[in-house]
Amino acid sequence: MDQVISDLAAQPITYIESRPGVQGGEPCIKGTRIPVWVLATLHKQGDTAEEILEACPNLIAAQVHAALSYYYEHRAEVDVMIVAQNTHHDWIRGSAE
Repeated sequence: MDQVISDLAAQPITYIESRPGVQGGEPCIKGTRIPVWVLATLHKQGDTAEEILEACPNLIAAQVHAALSYYYEHRAEVDVMIVAQNTHHDWIRGSAE
């Protein structure tokens, strides 16, 4: 029994997941539909982890920090997602005028 507990404790908790059919398979906070790129965008705009938690009260600090860690480990990939979303939103705004 002690070995099982030790093995479980040694496994890292994963807060980020990518699932087909959820946000186009983009990395999200596990168990939510909140993409990492959303939190990364807030962070890039100057929001601290604490401010992101205030904006997303259903998240816990570990989830926000995991998303930001994921962003820094996969910065180029997530930055492409951010640009794609901005381009998409700009197109939608332009076609609505």
